[in-house]
Amino acid sequence: VFELVSRPGGWRVGAWLLTKAGAAAAEGLADRYVSLPESLRTRLVKMLWTRATVREVVARLVGDSSRARKVVEGLDAVDDDLRVFIFGGLLESHDEHVRLAALDALSASLGLRFTVSIRGRLRDESAAVRARAIAWVVHLDDEASVPHLARILRSTDSTKERLSVVQALSGLGDAGFHLLAERLAVEENPTVCFSIAEALLRQGSDAGFERVAMLANDARTPLVNRKAMERALAQAPVESTPRSEAKAEVDRL
Repeated sequence: VFELVSRPGGWRVGAWLLTKAGAAAAEGLADRYVSLPESLRTRLVKMLWTRATVREVVARLVGDSSRARKVVEGLDAVDDDLRVFIFGGLLESHDEHVRLAALDALSASLGLRFTVSIRGRLRDESAAVRARAIAWVVHLDDEASVPHLARILRSTDSTKERLSVVQALSGLGDAGFHLLAERLAVEENPTVCFSIAEALLRQGSDAGFERVAMLANDARTPLVNRKAMERALAQAPVESTPRSEAKAEVDRL
């Protein structure tokens, strides 16, 4: 049938036969449609992609991340409403590898269309999927993801993941900056504490320097965290009077 579709004038009959083939059509679609010529692919996909066949495709992608990538890579040929359904189905797959493949294969242009779906993966049970979602929300400059990143920062025991969240927040504007400033006062992990202080100082604002210096000079701050903040301040460039005073304050400790 797919050979028939690829022949001039045969795509209409082939597409009709594929729609009648049900699950078998869905399996073939996942494997081959992205290799068809662009003109045939667009017409075929519009006829063949239905919610029923999408469910079949997603079900058959379990354990096969390479085919999941093919499906995502071919989404440009699908109408917007169905595209959302397809990608949403992949992200809801119970197979971690399919969810990860969907995020890996997503293009920057399509990523803008799926910001909310990507943000939802910040709650994924898989650390690998969360990591990919974290990278995406930074790429998309999604400040609405800050509360979700805050939840990860509070809940995960993984230093690696918490450090990735800190880096993400440092690139998410004022909302990310304010969360980091708040978190610095309560963070218990000295490695993460240093990363937060470094991120605040890297912003280049007086507020960031003053916040770090204040907590570094606060006797209520655990000593190990004070040392981490002092180290971050010592490594930060001094470019203005308030920052010079902040660094001088640390030098007196």
